[in-house]
Amino acid sequence: MSDEASRDASFDEEAEQLEVAERAHALRVQLETTTLAKVLGTWEGRRVIFNVIARGDIYHQREAPPLEPNALQRQTGRKELALEVLGEALQVDPQVYTLMQREAGDFERDLLIRLGLEGEDNA
Repeated sequence: MSDEASRDASFDEEAEQLEVAERAHALRVQLETTTLAKVLGTWEGRRVIFNVIARGDIYHQREAPPLEPNALQRQTGRKELALEVLGEALQVDPQVYTLMQREAGDFERDLLIRLGLEGEDNA
């Protein structure tokens, strides 16, 4: 086999590997999206996702304890993860965050009622 034929064969093999990797990535993204859609299709799933997002404090900054090393890095990591989860959820369903906020409010109100701290007619 000549050098040129060898280079062509190597190029073809690399192109085929790249195509397989791209198809695998597309399939992985599709499966993750389908799975997330199933999770967001249940109240329990939305509750878990909402709690992950809420723990990220994406709308405000907590003050780190002054003597705690790496607190800012942990806060930043939580916030970045929460934003990533929120972004993926919104790609699946642009209205899901609004629904999760409403359900979280209903959940908190129900807890107060069960604890006797809020009357049902105040709800």
